[in-house]
Amino acid sequence: MRFIPWLTIALASMAWIAGCAKPRPILSIQCKPGFIKLELVQQFEEAYNCQVEIHPLESCESVFRAAQSATIDHDLLIVGNRVAIRLKNEQLLQPVQRDKIPNLNNIDRSFLSQSLDPSMSYSVPFLVRVTGIGYLQNRIQRLEKSWSMLQRPELAGRIGLSGDMRETIGAALKHLGYGINTVQDAELQEARDIVIEWEKQASDLEPKAYAAGLVSEELLLVLGDNQTLAQAMMQNENVAFFVPREGASLTSDDFCIPS
Repeated sequence: MRFIPWLTIALASMAWIAGCAKPRPILSIQCKPGFIKLELVQQFEEAYNCQVEIHPLESCESVFRAAQSATIDHDLLIVGNRVAIRLKNEQLLQPVQRDKIPNLNNIDRSFLSQSLDPSMSYSVPFLVRVTGIGYLQNRIQRLEKSWSMLQRPELAGRIGLSGDMRETIGAALKHLGYGINTVQDAELQEARDIVIEWEKQASDLEPKAYAAGLVSEELLLVLGDNQTLAQAMMQNENVAFFVPREGASLTSDDFCIPS
């Protein structure tokens, strides 16, 4: 009876070979590392009999340059909505065929009212990002849910700042009570001065390492986005996050289809 396992293996091999006779279509996606779970990719491949390739996104600016030079070789992009709007304005995106995506009805309408593309004509929100403060709840005393935490003298050298200039200058503007999209020179200069003071308080760690620094507890408090800090919270139970009472920037990473 030993032939039965071998017969099973042989039949399975034949089925595999037969399945490979016709190449499966490939869906090529470019996005930031870690954006899409491997389990979800596998489920999608099984459901639609295709192969999904995930390519790392170096920077949103690099995507814009590639689109301008017609060198994008991907079916789907996941980029910040500011980049998506720039691509749309340059006529580098295909319009969204809404009739083919019934699940668009599940998108939170309260967010869409603040989106740069509220009608989802050229982009569809994937992940919403809000800037805030991550901190070690077992190490921070006299917590105040305010951007002023970045100026606490006792935290000097143990603070991390996001490398995204829009997040940092936006936080300073909200701390001062100004609109996050202000174009007033005087207000922007005040915000610049606040950021300079924050940088004096900051650690020498690379900005992109702020979440890792919080997880290792080398840093005690950081300015960053909820997506990145949510991952830090899963790695260290002492990490917590809040949105300061003065307000914060809200944005998203969007699906879009290059032309």
